[in-house]
Amino acid sequence: MAALVLAVGYVLTLNTQNQRIRAERDRAERVTGFLVDLFQANDPFGPTRRDTTRLADFLAQSSARVEAELQGQPSLQAALLTALGRANHGLGDLPAARRLLERAVEQRVALSPLDLATTVTELAGVAHRQGRLDEADSMNREALAIRQRTRGGETAAIGNLANLGLI
Repeated sequence: MAALVLAVGYVLTLNTQNQRIRAERDRAERVTGFLVDLFQANDPFGPTRRDTTRLADFLAQSSARVEAELQGQPSLQAALLTALGRANHGLGDLPAARRLLERAVEQRVALSPLDLATTVTELAGVAHRQGRLDEADSMNREALAIRQRTRGGETAAIGNLANLGLI
C-alpha cells in the first residue's frame, strides 16, 4: 500500500513539474515571438523599407506596443517592460527606465515575488543613478526582504546586500 501511495505521489509530482515547464516554455515562446515581431516591424530592409530607427526611438515604440498590446497578459507585459526598462537604463534614459520599471512593478506585485524583487532591484539602480539614494536604499531593502522570504531568492539577495553597501 505504501508503495502505491509513493508511486501516485511521484506521478503527481512529475505531472505538476511538467505543467510548470510547459507554462514557462510557452511564456518564453510568447516573449521571443513578441520581440521578433518588434524587430521585424523596424527592419530597414523589410517590406516597408524605413530608414534605420534610432535605438531610443525603437525602445519608445516598443514600450508603447507592449503597454497597448499586452494589457491582458500581465506576466508577459511585466517581463518585457522590465527588459525595456533595463535597456533604457543602459542608454542613460533614466526617466523612461523609471516609468517602465515602475509599471512592471505594478504588474509583478500580484505575480511572482522573485520577479518582483528583480524589478525592484532594477528600479533601485535607476534611483541610485538619479541621486535618489534614500529611495535606492529603501528599494534594495524591500527586494532583499522579498528574497529572504521566498525560497530560491537567497543567492540573488547577495546582490541587494552589495547594492546597500554602495549607498
